[in-house]
Amino acid sequence: MLYLFLSLLHLVSRSQTFQLKAKPLIDALQYMHQNKMYRKLVFYLEAAESAHV
Repeated sequence: MLYLFLSLLHLVSRSQTFQLKAKPLIDALQYMHQNKMYRKLVFYLEAAESAHV
């Protein structure tokens, strides 16, 4: 089982932020699934500014 935890809460300044786009994330997860890199996936996303996710 793959546990994926992504926390965007503790970024020090706006210059250290990064954009999480849906398409690349979905593509990466689909690639990993197709290549049997995990059987089960638990994905947690934590963000202080969730309107931007």
